[in-house]
Amino acid sequence: MMKNFKIAFIGWNLFQFNHVSVLLRAIPSSTFIIEYRNDEQCFFDPNILAEFGDRVIKLPKNRIIEVDGRFDIMVCQTPFDDIVKFKDTKIVMIQYGYAKEPHNYGTWRTLADLNLTYGDYAKSKIKPFSPAVSIGNPNYDVWENTNYKLTVYKKYSEILDSKKKTILYAPTWGELSSIDAYEGAITRLTCKYNVLIKPHHNTSIFKQKGSGSSFFENCIVFSEYSDILELLAVSDVLISDYSGAIFDALYFRKPIVLLNNSDALYSNKLDEHSLEYSRRSDIGTVVESVSGLEQGINKALLFQAPYTHVQDSLREQLFSQSYNTPSKFLLEIDNLLNNKYVLTQSQKYIRETVKENLNLVSKNRELNMRNRPLSLKLRRKLIVSITNFFNIVKR
Repeated sequence: MMKNFKIAFIGWNLFQFNHVSVLLRAIPSSTFIIEYRNDEQCFFDPNILAEFGDRVIKLPKNRIIEVDGRFDIMVCQTPFDDIVKFKDTKIVMIQYGYAKEPHNYGTWRTLADLNLTYGDYAKSKIKPFSPAVSIGNPNYDVWENTNYKLTVYKKYSEILDSKKKTILYAPTWGELSSIDAYEGAITRLTCKYNVLIKPHHNTSIFKQKGSGSSFFENCIVFSEYSDILELLAVSDVLISDYSGAIFDALYFRKPIVLLNNSDALYSNKLDEHSLEYSRRSDIGTVVESVSGLEQGINKALLFQAPYTHVQDSLREQLFSQSYNTPSKFLLEIDNLLNNKYVLTQSQKYIRETVKENLNLVSKNRELNMRNRPLSLKLRRKLIVSITNFFNIVKR
């Protein structure tokens, strides 16, 4: 089974890199391609990449098509540039979370020759579009290592007060984020708890506020790329809103406090089917307002163990047991290359429709670029100048 497949992983941010780093380590012949978009969206700490040496390559997004046929398999989280043009390299998509179903189970899944999921729930949602199989989450394998928690506790022991319970606050980003409403309430918790703040990797608010401000004063604020699993391991309860972190906590059987947003359904990021909305009260303790936060935390901690039957039942639907996931991954790659997984008639029709739509979008974009009177660089400068002007006026 362990054949010398030519496997490439692709991503444009550090979250995507970290998501597959376990597989990169387990498959020494594999490569990671950084899809270079622009300087602002392509920051990778050289110290993190150093471990993999020349196995990490950076390509501008308009040159990704050049690797078609150079690899047997291209593994991605979401579609990359020119994915519709790939003919000789098989495309494998690997699940990255459970939140925000309107996106997660969209028709773009049909662009994959195989989708690898965490569990049966996601597999059933994706199967109408593409072959799908459950292998678990490769990053969860560490949880089965008895030394993992001890190592993590030792790593964070110097910054945590052992006399206090530890709370991890991991909000989502954008319009569903609870940061603006709950910043003060979260900060006040530091009187009784160690409070860890883990921003979403897409958030920009921390860059705007800056670490030198009083933002989340006395809390321990981590980089948006810090390991969420390590932070969960040392925490007694997770506070979140609609972030994918709530499903990590569910897998690890951590008490969860969920902060509600009355406008949630008006967002295009989730709908009435999304688990973080439809199964909210089954997942954790729901808090409707800032005044109910401490009561919600107390309730969650009171029922810290064991998990309820409903929670464990949902956990079993969402996650296959994670152990030796790299071997499962390679097995399914072997199956794909040996034609075990082929698109059904319906899946082929859906794929062709999606490709046609994406090609139309691409052609329209190219047409707009050619007809634009201003260059992209000049347009950006103009936008920055206008923004700066209005900022001055506001002062």
